[in-house]
This record gives sequence, C-alpha cells and structure tokens, in this order.
Amino acid sequence: MEYSITQNFIQKNRSHQPFSPIGMVVHETATPNATDEAERNYFNNNDIKASVHAFVDYDSITQTLPWDEICWGAGYTANRRFVQVELCHFDGERFTEVWNRGVWLFAWVFINELKIYTVTDFNLMSHQEVSARWGETDHTDPYGFFADNGKTVDEFRSAVQVEIDRQLKGVDDVPEWMQKIMDRSVAAGLIEPNKHNPNENATKWFVLGIALAILKIMGRDV
Repeated sequence: MEYSITQNFIQKNRSHQPFSPIGMVVHETATPNATDEAERNYFNNNDIKASVHAFVDYDSITQTLPWDEICWGAGYTANRRFVQVELCHFDGERFTEVWNRGVWLFAWVFINELKIYTVTDFNLMSHQEVSARWGETDHTDPYGFFADNGKTVDEFRSAVQVEIDRQLKGVDDVPEWMQKIMDRSVAAGLIEPNKHNPNENATKWFVLGIALAILKIMGRDV
C-alpha cells in the first residue's frame, strides 16, 4: 500500500535551523481522537515551543516541517539528530490504520531523505528511549499507546524494516498472508532484516514462499 504526504508547514514553533538527521523518533500525541490536521493547527496557532516534522492519523499524513529543519520534540540532543513524527492517538481499527501509515512514512523517510536502509534501535527510537538515553525529557511515549493496542516499539522497528525492503524492491502487491509471515518471521528473529543489498530481499520472499507451500501441503493454517 502506498500513501500520500500532505505538506502544510507550521509558521509558529519553528527553529528554522538546518540539520542532517541520522535517524527518526516515533512519538504519540496523547490527545485521543485528534486528527493530524487538528494537531497541525494546534502547533501552528499556539506559542508552545514544541514541534515535530509530521503527524499521522488513520486516513492521512501531514508534514509540518521540512525534513532537514530541526524540530523541538525530544530534547536538545535528539532534536539535532532525528526527524520526529507523532502518531495520532486512535484505538481499535483506526489504530491499525495509524500504524500502517506510520510504518510506511518512516520507511519512506529512511529511504528518500536519510538514505539509510537498515533500522536499528539507535536510528529509530521512541521518545521513551530518547528520555532514558539522554535524560533531557521525561516522556515515555509511545510505549503505553502501543501496549494498549498490543504492539511494541521493537515490532514497529521490525515493521519499518520490512517496509523499507518492500519499497526498495518496488513490490506493491504483497499478499496479506505473505506480509504476515514476513512480519512474524522478522519479529521472531527467524529472518534477518536486509542490511545492505535490497536485492537480497528476493531470497527472503523465495524462502517464505517455499515455507508457505510446505505448510499448505501439511494442511497448516497460516
């Protein structure tokens, strides 16, 4: 699935300082049911000395700052290293849509803006991890938001890696069952995420296809 990014830059709460990001931070807005448009307008209309690069909700993505401009989202150190994105707080089916768009956006930024193709626990961090590492903020998002919806930050990183591989390979029609197997296999450590060569992804698809065929022969449900 491909999504679109709407640019609607804020005018207030901006540093106007260029930087060369080396990774990304995932946040959660903590304002239940507020859309990306509503969040953008709040940051644009109020003097709060805070900002991020984009907001993601269940049906759209709004970019609020240039990717190469420092934001004010997670403390001095992280702000000078990372592109930062807020996932809007929706639960249930809408959470799934927020998650999917967030995964896609992170992968897109990694590929097209950062030119990084391997996700690690240092170049894709949660706000909670940033707080623990540098101690410049006390926020713990999106830990609770993810947990309430049966997800973890590690699963988010794994999903972003899978999506990076997919985007690099140019595969737009991955069957849902295959995506499930990929997600589960990467999360379980059975398959190493592609680290260098995007063409290596074809090997993973081949192996998974063979595994699926064997499971079907055995009458196992995938």
